[in-house]
Amino acid sequence: ENSGTSPANAAFICMACNAHDELVTALKDARKLAWVAVRLGVDLEDFDPDQHVVIRKIDAALAKAEGKQ
Repeated sequence: ENSGTSPANAAFICMACNAHDELVTALKDARKLAWVAVRLGVDLEDFDPDQHVVIRKIDAALAKAEGKQ
């Protein structure tokens, strides 16, 4: 019986699930570094210290990954 999931899609889903914990950890570490950059006033492309754009993007991705959206 075909579940509607191709072998390629199934492999991708499996790979993504296996990488989930490492990705969440990496995002949390990146968030800490982004806050350090904000505190130091580092000016990076696509980084507005007043808006904390990068940190908001990280928070959104973490919330989605952890089912907290």
